[in-house]
Amino acid sequence: LIRTKDRGIQDVHKRKQSLNNLVFKVTRQH
Repeated sequence: LIRTKDRGIQDVHKRKQSLNNLVFKVTRQH
C-alpha cells in the first residue's frame, strides 16, 4: 500500500529537482 502523503512528498521533490536543473542550465548559459 502506497501512502498518498509519501507519494506527494516524492512528487514535490522531483518537481524541485527538475526546477533546480532548469535554473542551473539557464544560469550556466550566461
